[in-house]
Amino acid sequence: MLEDYSLHRVLTRRYYASKNPLTLDDRFEPLFNEYADFLDSSDLSESTVNHYKRISIVFLDYLVQRKISSVDHVTMDICNSYLKTLAGYSFKTVEQNVCGVRHFLRFLHSSGKISIYYLLCRKNPYAFYFQKCPDTFCLAG
Repeated sequence: MLEDYSLHRVLTRRYYASKNPLTLDDRFEPLFNEYADFLDSSDLSESTVNHYKRISIVFLDYLVQRKISSVDHVTMDICNSYLKTLAGYSFKTVEQNVCGVRHFLRFLHSSGKISIYYLLCRKNPYAFYFQKCPDTFCLAG
């Protein structure tokens, strides 16, 4: 954990199971509740909804640790820095987290909370399967 902190300047891979859950900052709790309501009213499976909620909480906690005061201050650099914290996880875990963050960013954009939508860009689509971390986020368009 200390190595991750020295590298990313945030506490990653924290234990956040039921005995020690991550708690949201007061600034982001209403936003998360709105996202959770959106997920609950969607046609996504219950498992996907639960994963997306957990991933969005971890991402919002990352923003708090980076001292980001609101989601409209999220930039490509921040998204890419978050992706780097996933290095070392299995491919499937990274892919699931990328999908969750991408869905959350899409929600923020469609609800007018951010003006720019970032999506995952790959320089070589097949290279992604051989890396522990995706290439980058980039501007949609």
